[in-house]
Order: sequence, then C-alpha cells, then structure tokens
Amino acid sequence: TAETAGAAMVVGSGSERDPRDRQGVAHLLEHMLFQGSVKYPSPTEYKTFLAASGGSGNAFTTDQFTQFFFTVLPENLEAVLDRWSQFFIAPTLNYTSIVSSIQAVNNEFLKNVPQDDRRLQQLQHHLSAEDSAYHHFSTGNTETLSHPDIRDRLAAFYTTYYKAPEMRLVLLGSQSLDVLQGYAETYFTAAPKGSTTATTTSTEVKSRAVPVGAWDEPFPPNLTGRWITVQTVSDVRQVTFRFTIKPLQARYRAQVGELLSYLMNTKYHKSLYSVLKALGLISSLSVSTEHLSYVTFFGVTVSLTEAGLSNIAEIGQQLFEFVSLLRESPEQCRSSWEQMVALSNLTFTFQSTPSTSDFVGNTAQAMLVTTDIEDLLGN
Repeated sequence: TAETAGAAMVVGSGSERDPRDRQGVAHLLEHMLFQGSVKYPSPTEYKTFLAASGGSGNAFTTDQFTQFFFTVLPENLEAVLDRWSQFFIAPTLNYTSIVSSIQAVNNEFLKNVPQDDRRLQQLQHHLSAEDSAYHHFSTGNTETLSHPDIRDRLAAFYTTYYKAPEMRLVLLGSQSLDVLQGYAETYFTAAPKGSTTATTTSTEVKSRAVPVGAWDEPFPPNLTGRWITVQTVSDVRQVTFRFTIKPLQARYRAQVGELLSYLMNTKYHKSLYSVLKALGLISSLSVSTEHLSYVTFFGVTVSLTEAGLSNIAEIGQQLFEFVSLLRESPEQCRSSWEQMVALSNLTFTFQSTPSTSDFVGNTAQAMLVTTDIEDLLGN
C-alpha cells in the first residue's frame, strides 16, 4: 500500500510547438493552468486546498511534453483530483493572472541566465537549422510573451494540443484498482476529445511540427563539424563531443546509449575513460543520450586536466579510434551488453522504493513511448 497517493499527467506537447512569433507559450500555459478553472475559478483554490490536504505538486515543460504532478495523503486523493482534473478540462486562462504568470516565467528565465548548463542548452537550440523543430527558445520571457494577443495564443495552443489522445494519466494510491479506475473515469472523461496532433501542425498555432518517428536533422551537413568555444560563468574546463543520429526512442529496449556509456566509462583498462585518464588528459568522463521523437543526441563530455586543455585534438582522435574499435568488435559489444543487462537486473531487483512523484511522473512519461505493461514496470 502506498503511504502517499499521487497523480501525474503528461501532455505530449512542449515548447517545440510554440508559435514561432510567441516563444514560451507552452511554458506560460503550464503556469496558467494553476490559475483557476470554470468549476474552481479562484487562482488560489487548487494550491491552497492541496497544501491543506497534506500535499504538494508542481509542473514542468520540456521540448516535447509538459508534465503536471502532485502527491497527497491517500484519503484526500479524490478531492484533489476533482480540482486538479479541471486543468485539463476547462481552465479559465483569465486575463488578471496572465501578467503575473508572465512575470513568473520571466523570473525563471533570469534565474537560468547565469547557469552554464542552461546557457549551453540554449546555444545548441540557437545553432541548429532555423527551419528545424529544435530551433526555439523554450523558456520564454517578457519580451516574447508580453503581447496583446497572448491570451488568444494560449487558448489556441490549449485547444490544439490539450486533448485526450495527447494525454497520459497515472494514478497511485492505497485504494483498489477498481476505485482508482473509477476516479479516472469520473474526473477525466470530460477532457477534450479529438485526434492526435502528432503528425499535424495547427495553422492557428503556426509551430513547426514533425511526424513522430520521422528523421528531422537539426544539424544538416553545413552545420556540423564545428568547434564552438564558450566562455562559462563558473570555473570549468570541459569539452563535449556531440553527435546527432537517427531517432532511437522507439528502440528503447536495445539500450544503445546505456551500452555506449558502459563501454566508454567503465574502469577496465581498454575503456575510453581509462585510456584518456592514463594519458593524463582528463579527470572525468560522462556520456549522455537525449531522445526526441525525430532525433537522438549522443554526447561525450570530459573534464580536462591542464595537459588535456592543450591537447583537445588528441582527445577527439582517441574518441574516434575507440568508436572504430567498437565497430570492429561486435562480439565484445555483445559480451558487454550481456554484462550490463546482468548488472541492470541486479539493480532493478534490489532497488529502493521510488518516491510517489517519481513513480507517477516517470511512468506517465514512458507511456508516451510504450503501453507495454512489462516495459512500464521495468522503467
């Protein structure tokens, strides 16, 4: 039985679907849904009631989805769902809350400005092809959002994308499955219907949409092979080698990114990490894989020593030689994959119980990719 109850709703539309002339609309809409509904019009109703019920909640917007979630004492789950479900049925999007919500979005923007990871993320968006879905400013600020037509733009975005086929809902509680299913049917049946927008673009919203699973290269040949030098805010010495490959999101079972990370970053003497460490060029190495529906980004980031700072080309040479070695060693890759699977099985078997918010949120996100029950539980 769950000590706390909770819920998560993931809407399969994020900042990539912002109108090109109103960047940040998806993020602003996330804030606005907390500001009252037709059934509960007070902008403070939901947050006040949730806190009084022993709960907490939040939301966030990514490139490709927006997630809302909360946790609460089990006995108060239904009452909170009654209020929270109205986010996805009939929000007021009232004018009086728009100004304060834009200011809240702008405050997030200002908070992100001195953060190196956010600066690098936005630089990647900026350097991509201008006609790519990846080329956008996700957060928004007063400059991009303070326009007379902003409520109309919010309403158009909501009408276009906030509908049942785009939504994934997860409920967790100590109640029986029949009761939890009853909650879902009672409080969410009224969510707007309609067909999926995964392969369409609303002319009213005027965003750049890409069919799910289609290959859309954000960095065509004329925008690759570049060396970008960035002056950081914090004192760091890092180099990232970043690659775009065809989308692997639907092939999640293969664990391609995880395998490459395992091969490159283990401590055995032939790994990329061990080779570069032995040469005195790096102090650490990390591997990242970012899956979008139309592209996968693969990155290798190293923290440089003084020697590494003046030998970046050598680090790149070692990286490409290592990749070539992997191509020529399929049996070694298979053996390493089996080792990784065995370790993952042990980790899964002896894992600690995830938090309620992590469980509902991660499961709802995974449901955008699969509905296979074993894979969802394995996630």
